[in-house]
Amino acid sequence: MRLILGCCEAYGRLALHRAFREGQIKLTEEIEKIVDWTAEHVFPVLTGATILTDTDLRCLDLSRISNVSDSLAMGSSSGLMSPPKQRINLGSRSSRLSEVSQNSAFIGGSLIHQLAPLLLQSVSLVVAEFLLIGGSVDEKLVSKLSGWFSILDRPSDDEQASKIKTQLLPGFMRLGVVLAKKAQTFTQLQQTFLNCEGELLEGISLEMIIQSVKSLLPTGLQKESPFMEGLVNTILLFGGMYPDGSHDEFYAVTSADEILPKTCLSVILGTCAKNLKATKHMTDRFLSKLLSHRGDTNNEIVFCAKCLSYLVASMQSETFNEKMVEEINAERTEFEGVRSMLGKIVYAGAK
Repeated sequence: MRLILGCCEAYGRLALHRAFREGQIKLTEEIEKIVDWTAEHVFPVLTGATILTDTDLRCLDLSRISNVSDSLAMGSSSGLMSPPKQRINLGSRSSRLSEVSQNSAFIGGSLIHQLAPLLLQSVSLVVAEFLLIGGSVDEKLVSKLSGWFSILDRPSDDEQASKIKTQLLPGFMRLGVVLAKKAQTFTQLQQTFLNCEGELLEGISLEMIIQSVKSLLPTGLQKESPFMEGLVNTILLFGGMYPDGSHDEFYAVTSADEILPKTCLSVILGTCAKNLKATKHMTDRFLSKLLSHRGDTNNEIVFCAKCLSYLVASMQSETFNEKMVEEINAERTEFEGVRSMLGKIVYAGAK
């Protein structure tokens, strides 16, 4: 398994080296080939549509690839543009691949289902690296990659399905962040964040989520990050997961864990709350959403108000509190429920 994964990643890295060396950072034939091969032969295995065979493995010609000591799938990409440390006996590798392909237990047994998600994760990391070093993004590539993320929306009704998602989340999260930056599409990252819940959340590194969010926040002299709106919309999507009937239970919160437990929402909000510029942007957006609401409160509005209360407590801004007081004192009976929630937020901040 490790041999196949190493070959797959080395194939992608070889394509990156070649494109970088030639100054041709676009969707090269090699990158397109490995993406298409993954979509045609690996992804269907995860959805149960087909079974990977030795013919599928041989159709991706890996015979000219040099050995790479560190695997991206194992969490290291620091040597991405470094040359291979050693050459190997090509005939020997070809022979070993042939032996693996002829092993019926490998091809037809449960091992192939362990290999498929790792292959998909591996290719996701290679494509992410390709885009990060300046690779061009077109609608065709984004469409192909988006299809992979649909595996996260499949029900985790058994241990195997949950295990597959846990294996895919790290690579998908990195690829999702890169697509957000390079293609201005947040759909893939949203799918990844929303699926980091329950047991799946326990199976991944929280630091990975923190670093993903940090990469989208304003830095240095930036007044605002161009990715903030997408991040806010991602947070609002968590409102759809808020328990039914919760709209009668609003209270100001001081911990993000109180809003929607067992999801990565608390990690996202907690990371944003440590960035003053991001916090200001989000509090303005959440307040605007609350003030635009008319009629009785619902789960979505209560969720938004709790997010606002947490960020306000983190920011501790007297100016923003005064802004909320002005809205509370406004003579508008059409949003009494919202006014009541804003009052609780201001009162909690004054304690």
